[in-house]
Amino acid sequence: MKLRLITKDASDPNNEIYLDAVQFFLKKLLGDSEYDHVNRVDIKTDAIMGSWGECFTRTLINGKITVRIKFRQNLNFIENLRTLAHECVHAAQFITKKLRITRKAGHWYWINRNYGINPYNGLTVDEIYSKLPWEKEAMSLEDSLAKEYLDYYCRNN
Repeated sequence: MKLRLITKDASDPNNEIYLDAVQFFLKKLLGDSEYDHVNRVDIKTDAIMGSWGECFTRTLINGKITVRIKFRQNLNFIENLRTLAHECVHAAQFITKKLRITRKAGHWYWINRNYGINPYNGLTVDEIYSKLPWEKEAMSLEDSLAKEYLDYYCRNN
C-alpha cells in the first residue's frame, strides 16, 4: 500500500517513524491482503484541528479511494503514536468497508447499519467512545498497537 507523508517540517526526525508506524499498524490490522481499491494512504503530521486526529476517505474519479489520516500539532511523541494507531484502525475500517460514509447524502454506515448523517453530533466525548462501534474498536486497540510498535521499533533499531 502506498503511503505519503504530508508535513510542514520535513526535517522532523520522527517523520520516518510515523511512516513506519502507519505501515506497521496497517499490516497488523489488514494482514498481507491486497486492496486494489486503495490508491494511497496520506498521513498529515501537523494538522490544525480540535480533535487529536481524524481519518477520512476521498473517492477518486477511477473509483479508488485515498485514505487521509491527520493528527494535530503540539502532541508529544507517545500521543502521536497512540493517535496514529487509533486513526489507522479507522483507516482499516474504511479500507475493509466495515465503515462507510455515503458520498452524496453523507450517511455513516457501520457493517451496513445506518448511523445517520452526523453520528457525532450532540454526543459527549465519553458517549462517542461508548456508543459508536467504530470508535469503540479504535479506542480498544490504540494502546496495544502503539505498545506493540514501540516494542518492534526498539528491537529493530
